[in-house]
Amino acid sequence: MRQTVPLAVAVKLSQELSSPGVIGASLAATTGVEQGTDVAAYLLAGADVVMSASALLRHGPEYAQVLLDQLSQWMRRKHFYALAEFRGTLALDAGVDRTAIERDRYVHAMRVANVRPIPAAQAAGASSAARPGAPRS
Repeated sequence: MRQTVPLAVAVKLSQELSSPGVIGASLAATTGVEQGTDVAAYLLAGADVVMSASALLRHGPEYAQVLLDQLSQWMRRKHFYALAEFRGTLALDAGVDRTAIERDRYVHAMRVANVRPIPAAQAAGASSAARPGAPRS
C-alpha cells in the first residue's frame, strides 16, 4: 500500500477499540482511498466504513462502482465471500492466539483449494508422474 502510516494508525486504533473494557466503537477510514486494494486494507484493519472523496472528485461519482468492482475482484482472488470473513483480521489483540487463527486460515485455504477443479491436462500429467515407470505421452 502507498500510505502505510494511516493504515498502521487504523490497525492500532482498531486494536484499542476492541480491547477488553473499552466501549465498542466503529472505525471509519478516509485517508488515501484510491483503489479497491485500499478499501480492502482498511477493512482488514477493522474499518466498518471506508470513505473516498478525492478519488470520486477526480474521477467522478461513477468511480465508486470501480472501487466496488476492484474490491470484489480482490475478495475473489483471496477466496473471501463476505466482508465479515476478513474485516479486522489485522487488528488482533495481544492476547489472541495467533497460532489458532493461522491454523484456521490454513484450513480455510485447503478447503478452498480442494473445491477448485484441476484442469484435465494437468490432472493427467500429475497421475502419470505419480506412478514410477508409467508411460508418458
